[in-house]
Amino acid sequence: MKKSFSEDVQKLLIEMEYRNYSPRSVISYCQTMQAMENRLFKRLSEIKETDLKRYLHELITHKKCSKSSINQHISAYKIFVQDILKQDWESIRINRPRRVQKLPVKYFHLVFTVPESLNQLFYLNQQKAYHILFKSAGKALMQSAQNNQYLGAKAGAVAILHTWGQNLSYHPHIHMIVPAGGLSEDGSEWIPAHKKFFLPVKVLSAIFRGILFRNMEKAI
Repeated sequence: MKKSFSEDVQKLLIEMEYRNYSPRSVISYCQTMQAMENRLFKRLSEIKETDLKRYLHELITHKKCSKSSINQHISAYKIFVQDILKQDWESIRINRPRRVQKLPVKYFHLVFTVPESLNQLFYLNQQKAYHILFKSAGKALMQSAQNNQYLGAKAGAVAILHTWGQNLSYHPHIHMIVPAGGLSEDGSEWIPAHKKFFLPVKVLSAIFRGILFRNMEKAI
């Protein structure tokens, strides 16, 4: 696959690998730039702003490409111009398509629970403890999701604090509603999660507890 890329696209591939993009993103970005080179009969370094606009207009009006695909083209070209050609990207006037506000994906329900041994400490220091709990759960989710071994994407969630269990005993925990996937590093590509789970439970649990205990140590 990599050998079929032109010299300029190979440079883009190396740059993206160096910047630790996910393998899927690297190949996808390079394929879009190779297709653009082939269609315009120009090397990537020869393609100008007007060429890109004309090509994107063709993709939108004739190929009916998605907004995500168009954003991917712009992002790949931006990396090449800004980091390889060392040119000022701000001078290039390329507007990205507006995104649809609602994600057409399924969602997962995650729960981050405080170990029972910490309940008394949390009850006596609720304001600070709940802040630490939210901070730790959010960081655990983002850190785990960004790991290329599991998802390799930027995740998001809506989080709600519950302080009592079903038996009406004190039981602080956070419920999260999480879209089944996340955005690539530059926000132009949607990376789907596993069909049956967002992240491995044991991995997420271990990371959460480690972050929670470290944050509590700092606060004490």
